[in-house]
Order: sequence, then C-alpha cells, then structure tokens
Amino acid sequence: MAKNHHDLSLLRQRKAALEDALYSGVSSVSVGGETTSFQNPAQLRKAISDIDAQIAIATGGSRRRPVIASILLGGT
Repeated sequence: MAKNHHDLSLLRQRKAALEDALYSGVSSVSVGGETTSFQNPAQLRKAISDIDAQIAIATGGSRRRPVIASILLGGT
C-alpha cells in the first residue's frame, strides 16, 4: 500500500511540474532527479493528459471526464 501511495504522490508531483512548465513557457522538467525536455507545448499537454489517466487508474477513477453540452437551435 505504501508503494502505491508513493507512486501516486510522484505522479502528482510530475503533473504539477509539467503544469508549471506549460504555464511558464519552460521546455524542460525535472522531478525526482529525472529531466525531460519537450519540443513544444502540445507535447507537454499530452504528458499531462497521460499522467491524468495514470492518476485516474491509480485512484480507481475513470479516465474519461464527463462531457456536458447543450445546443440551442432557434427556429419556428
């Protein structure tokens, strides 16, 4: 159990570092002694999405987010 908690904590640290990099315009991220470089913001967003999926799996949640949409069409 402790290992799973540690893994989840590390995933959350990585996600926070990736989000910080994305919002600050930095292209390299270092977490736990590992440095990863990204060529563009799309790669960072993909990495964040992948970590979100891993966190969802680790916590027993669903990978998919709920989608709420409403389309109002005018007419008679």
